[in-house]
Amino acid sequence: GIVWINKGEFRVTTTASRGTYNSGLHLCSNVILMGTGFQSVIKSTITTSGQHIISLPHAGSNVKIMDLQIKSDSLPSGAAVFESAGITNFTMDRVKIDRGTSWGVLLKESTKGLITNCDIQNNGPAHCIELNDCNNYIVRNNWLYSNTSRTYHPSRGNGIETFYNDQGELH
Repeated sequence: GIVWINKGEFRVTTTASRGTYNSGLHLCSNVILMGTGFQSVIKSTITTSGQHIISLPHAGSNVKIMDLQIKSDSLPSGAAVFESAGITNFTMDRVKIDRGTSWGVLLKESTKGLITNCDIQNNGPAHCIELNDCNNYIVRNNWLYSNTSRTYHPSRGNGIETFYNDQGELH
């Protein structure tokens, strides 16, 4: 189904355990989270280290996040969008991620994804987008930066970080 986020600011103030991590908002398979543009804001006030704002389903599929903004007041230790056990067919389009998280997007073992037209700013030693053992991803037409002037800051990680799998193949 579609979860509509209207214009305004919607606060995420607590997290729930998802097994090995915590997140404030957990999306299920076959869900579209859609706003009305950058005026639809999901704002995290979670200040506990190691917490993520939005998590994606383990071994899930067909999840989209579109036309919204994610802001955080949290410590720079979690991700705005996090997945740790393989999602298939993930799309993120026209999403702005403001400072406050270490990673903008942190995905592990994912397949077939698209990240386009996003504005992602990291705020820590991590990366705007980290694809860890993922394959068949298209990442295009995004602003990836580490400070408000949209420039590179060498102590704050990379715009995109990818990792090899056990066979040494780049995904």
